Amino acid sequence: MSLLAKIVLVGRPNVGKSSLFNRMIGRRKAVVEDHPGTTRDWQGQKVQWRHSSFLLVDTGGVLPGGEEKMQRRVAQQVDKILQQASLIVFVGDCGDGLTTTDETLFQYVRRKNRRIVLAINKADNPNEELGVSDFYRLKGFDSSNIFPVSALHGKGIANLLDYIAGECSNEQQSASEEQEEKIPRLAIVGKPNVGKSTLVNQLLGEERVLVDETPGTTRDSIEVSFEIKGQKYLLIDTAGIRHIGKIKEVVDIFSIARTKKSIRQSDLLIFLIDGAEGIVREDLRIARLIKEADKPCVIALNKWDQVSDVSFTEYAEKISARMSDILYAPVLKISALTGMGISTLFAVANEILKMKEETVTTPKFNKALEEIQKDPRAPRVSLPKQLKFYYGCQVNSNPHIFRIVANFPEKIPRHYQQWLIEQLRRKLKLSYLPIRIKWAGRDRKDSV
Repeated sequence: MSLLAKIVLVGRPNVGKSSLFNRMIGRRKAVVEDHPGTTRDWQGQKVQWRHSSFLLVDTGGVLPGGEEKMQRRVAQQVDKILQQASLIVFVGDCGDGLTTTDETLFQYVRRKNRRIVLAINKADNPNEELGVSDFYRLKGFDSSNIFPVSALHGKGIANLLDYIAGECSNEQQSASEEQEEKIPRLAIVGKPNVGKSTLVNQLLGEERVLVDETPGTTRDSIEVSFEIKGQKYLLIDTAGIRHIGKIKEVVDIFSIARTKKSIRQSDLLIFLIDGAEGIVREDLRIARLIKEADKPCVIALNKWDQVSDVSFTEYAEKISARMSDILYAPVLKISALTGMGISTLFAVANEILKMKEETVTTPKFNKALEEIQKDPRAPRVSLPKQLKFYYGCQVNSNPHIFRIVANFPEKIPRHYQQWLIEQLRRKLKLSYLPIRIKWAGRDRKDSV
């Protein structure tokens, strides 16, 4: 498969780059708010248009000569992605017209020696379109490559996409001829400032995601492909999930919603917990979200290099005891900063990914069920008659769901069901997977 051309959106803060990005990819992926600096990390999304495809990249707003630390780091990151661009879409604001910041930024972008097209956003009506004429004053630019657009209403988007597809037609295969390789999706989740972005950057060997001591630096769920020991992955760095009482901005609500969606769409979750701090209430909330999504998970105790005089085995047992919603998740120790434990983390991740593709045959399941029912260590249950399992089978994968026909399906207590699931994990060699059981009577409907 050929490399996709990178089309990079660039502009000063709050001109509507993320809104334009969402409109061009046909769905809401980037977090958008009427507040400068909402987008900090760049993110890309494959776009198919007509008979062509390309990678559209949304970047953080750039303020030339910005004094703040975060502004400087955003500018450094944008500079790096501009070097890889096949085409730069310089985004302006029709209502503001051509500002001094726009002129300075444009001259900076022009020095990258890349093809440039202008998308003047917020051209929602004829009166506002007058602001487009300002941009014809830009020096060293072909004025025929200016497109008035409205990310809000979709006006002019098709013309812009037609132009981009035409410019990139020689750099890519037809989308109809392209076949996507199945790559595991790994989502990194955790509370703010636990080290998720540091882990991504450690794996990539570069500052792909901005890292700062201020909690909440990552606002979007950032997706990036990478390879380790010959295995390809799609890594998703999610926004930290805060306790409900700490949510202060609208953008945080959208970020959390995006994180929940990333959890649902992932193949495996890497759940980072601050090993130096221990479990806090945000961690317990995340564990519940993972349980609700029925996703396999690895608990990685980050910053373990800062922990001393503690037995990891005892610490891990305490973590598992408190994380009762995801008892199946293995607990590992890592340092995202130094790289300690990363190879073990991915060895276990690969084991789980292989495990989740396993299908349990009906004879194998019923043999395990029979052995479990005869186990003298089984918890006692109070029923009119002795509990009896007639038969069962696997009815779903990802998550693994098994249907068991029993004599009292609606009266089996929760503690017995939990014990049964743990025994099934052990006997079926599904130790690290979430398992659900659907109960049924011989002449009754299914029950949970």
